[in-house]
This record gives sequence, C-alpha cells and structure tokens, in this order.
Amino acid sequence: MKTAIRLLVVLLALSAVIVACSGGGGGSGGGAQSAFTVTYDGNGSTAGNVPIDPNKYAKGQTVTVLGNTGNLVQANHSFAGWNAQASGGGTAYAPAQTFVIGGANVILYAQWTASGSGGYSVTYDGNGSTGGSAPIDSNSYATGQTVTVLGNTGNLVYTGYDFVGWQTAADGSGTTYVAGQTFSMGPASITLHALWSGGYAYATNQMSQDISQYTIGPNGALTPMAVATVASGTEPMTITIDPSGKYVYVPDVTGATVSQYTIGAGGALEPMSPAAVSTGTGAQPVSVAINPSSTYAYVVNQIEGNYGNVLWYPIGATGALGTPSAPLSPGAGTDELTSVAVHPSGKNVYVTTLRNDYVVYQYTIGAGGALVAMTPASVQAGSGPRQITIHPSGNYAYVACFDYGTIYQYTIDPNSGALTPMSPISVTVGPQPFNITVHPSGKYAYVPNWNGNDVSQFNIDANSGALTAMSTATVPAGLSPLTIAVDPTGKYAYVTNSAQGNISQYSIGTDGALTAMPNMPPTGANPWAIATRGR
Repeated sequence: MKTAIRLLVVLLALSAVIVACSGGGGGSGGGAQSAFTVTYDGNGSTAGNVPIDPNKYAKGQTVTVLGNTGNLVQANHSFAGWNAQASGGGTAYAPAQTFVIGGANVILYAQWTASGSGGYSVTYDGNGSTGGSAPIDSNSYATGQTVTVLGNTGNLVYTGYDFVGWQTAADGSGTTYVAGQTFSMGPASITLHALWSGGYAYATNQMSQDISQYTIGPNGALTPMAVATVASGTEPMTITIDPSGKYVYVPDVTGATVSQYTIGAGGALEPMSPAAVSTGTGAQPVSVAINPSSTYAYVVNQIEGNYGNVLWYPIGATGALGTPSAPLSPGAGTDELTSVAVHPSGKNVYVTTLRNDYVVYQYTIGAGGALVAMTPASVQAGSGPRQITIHPSGNYAYVACFDYGTIYQYTIDPNSGALTPMSPISVTVGPQPFNITVHPSGKYAYVPNWNGNDVSQFNIDANSGALTAMSTATVPAGLSPLTIAVDPTGKYAYVTNSAQGNISQYSIGTDGALTAMPNMPPTGANPWAIATRGR
C-alpha cells in the first residue's frame, strides 16, 4: 500500500512538471496566437466586393477601418458602415475610424439601412463619350435623401467637345449639375448623362436684367448652364463677343453703361473689374462693335441731348475697356442711332440711325481708333433701320429696316469701304424685322420678323451678294422674335422670342434651310439678343 501511494505521488509531480513546461510562451510546439486579422463581411450584399485588409496585427495595435472600397451594394438599402456583429448589436465603426485590436481575430459586418418604400440609384452615363469610363455611385438612396454629384473621375472624353457637367436628359433639355453639387433624391432612380459642349450661347434679357448662358451640345441643343444667368446692368440689349472669343460686352440702355465680362471655365461669364464702364450721363447705349484685332470697342449711344453719338474705347490686355474718346455726333437734329458694325478689314465703321434721315453713316478708322467721316458721309437706308450686318467676305452689307419690312443691301468698295446700294436696293421680308444674320459660309441670311412670328431665309448670290428668298421663304418662330445667331459650325441657329421668354432652335440643312428642333430652352424676361462662340 505504501508503495502504491509513493508511486502516485511521483506521477502527480511528473505531470506538474510536464504542464509547467508546456504552458506560457510561444514556440514551434504550438504556442498562443500573436498575430490577428481583420476581415470584412458583406452581410447580405447583392453586388460589389468586400474590402481586404492584408495586415497582421499584434494585440494592442491600432486598426484603421476601411471604407466601402469594393462598392458593396444591397438592393433597396444604403451602406451605413460596419459593426462587430452581423445583427448590428455590437460596436459600430465608420470608415477611417480606429480601434485597438484585442487578443482575437475581428470580423466587421457591413451594415445596411433600408431605403423606405424603395432604394433608388444614381447612374452615370457617358452620353456618346469616345473614351474613359463613367463614375459609379454604389449608394442606394431613399426619397428625399441628399445626393452629392460625382465628378468626371473616370476621365470621360468625347472627341471635339468639352465635358461641362451632368444632365438629367441625354439631349440636354433637363437639369444641369456639376461635381460637388447636391440634390434631393426623388421617388425613382435617376441617370445623369455627361454634358458635352461644342460651344456656348448667351442671351440678354431686357426686363429681368441678366444674361442667360448655355452650352451647345453635339446635337446643337442649348442647355442652361448650372449657373443659368449672370447679372447685367439695367435693360441690356445687344451682346457682342470680341473676335478672340475671350470677352463679352453688353450695353445697358437705361444704365448708361457697358457691362463687360470674361468668358471663364466651361464658358461661364465672369464680370470684369470694373463690372461696367460709363457711356456718358443720360446716354442710352444700344450697340457695341469690336475691331478685328480686339484693340478698340465702338459704342453707339441711342439718344443723348436730343441726338445720338459714338464713342470708342481702347481695350486693355485683360479685355477691360479704357478711357473713351470724346463723343462723336454723326448728324444733327434728333437722330436716334441704333447699331454699329466694324468691317472685317478693320478699316471702316458703319452706324445706322432710326429717325429723320434713315441713313447709314460710314467712316474710316484713323490713328488711335478715331473715326473719320467718309465722302459721302452717309448712304440712304429704308424706314426705321435697326441693325447693320457685314458679309463675312467684307464685300456686302445688309440693313434690317423695321418700319416696312425690308432689308436694304449694299456692295462695299474693297479699297475705300464705301457703301453703294444694290439694284434692287431692297428685298421684302415679314413685318417689322429687327435683325439680319449672315451664315458663316456667306451663302445664306436669316431675318426674324418681330410682328410676324417667323424667320425669313435667303440665299446670297455668290457674285452680287443680292438676297433671294429660299423656296420656303419663312419658317415659324415663337412670339415676337427679335434676333438670330448661327453657331460657329454653321449647323444650328437660335432665335430669341421676346414675348415668350424662350429660344427657338433650328438645324441648318446643306441648302441653308432652317428646320425647327424640339424644345425651346427658357430665358429670362424679354430676351433681346443672342450670340454664340466655339469651344
């Protein structure tokens, strides 16, 4: 019996030694774990990939929580971070949050927030892009939830066009958004289409005293910019883009100023400093013309002291107008000057007058931009001449005469710049034309008829410059159309409808004929003039 007890004691001691030797530190014989992992679980995700953390962490080491880098999604839900329990009953973690790892591996489960009656998505579309990829928004949004618009992170490109934002309609007729802008999610998923611009258009709004600004899409459609208008002076009328395409000038009739702008990124107008320059006390500026080298601006004041006058301003390196000349009064009595144009050669200036004599004054440009009256000093126009346009060749001129619905037409002497009436001196258009625009090719001309609610269209004789009505002499416009502009490519035309507050859009056929396009983009109150430039 004693022997058995001694044997039991020895065995217990030996066991204690063995246990002591096997406990405590790590070794090749299978010690405790000293490196731990953090694993991410989609927790019911229906698409995308879980993020992967390749690190091994020692107990007490800091872990930085990853974001939803694999664009996990779950139908009808929005991603809401991570949690230590799949049910969401554990510790919650947000992306980039940190925690100290304990003595075990960690699994973080994606958390999903139900999107009410339906989870809605925001999809981005390249809309004709020729390269790059559309960004992906992996979120699911509830109605009323805030959406932040993504940028062009996939470097989408479209040959010949600039990326200028996103649009709710592929044709540009919807709402425009730019990167970083926010909107509230509606009751349905939405697709944002890349907005591409091949040029820009600007329309003055006389009564709302601002300028509407648009992009010109690949299909020629005008789309209001994200900032749809910029402020002008009081009663802006005409609008002039300088030949370099960098600056814009707008005469403010009752403000006696010319507002001046630079054309910034994406075509948006940015007021210069100063934002406007004076044209004289009590003056009513109505028209601005720039010489081809963009060194002088000529401004017509409609009425000042019972008669109009002309000023010329030097243009500085930043496009700002400098100190003007002394006023030049073309005629005596109660002349009401209406428009000014500079010849493409930069050698001559022409000024129309509305009342009394109904003439076109003609000048040569002398030293310092000064105007010198030619001989004869003027040529006859029709009743109520509103605006003069010079043919791109510099060989012809046309004057829209408001009172009796005519266009007066002239040849221009290539040496002196003097106007000579053609035979016949005029052609008939619709009632009360205000403006005439010549196609960049020089082959066609277009005249909005203010009291006819249509546009007259003409072929221009290649040898004589004479206007001949097209077989379809007019096309419908909106209410009280005032001015028309053709885009620099010569493929599209735009007409301001002054009584309707919108713009009629047309495609231009190979024969120069206008065809109405769908949609009439809105303007401000009483749109007056419109001008376009390329990208």
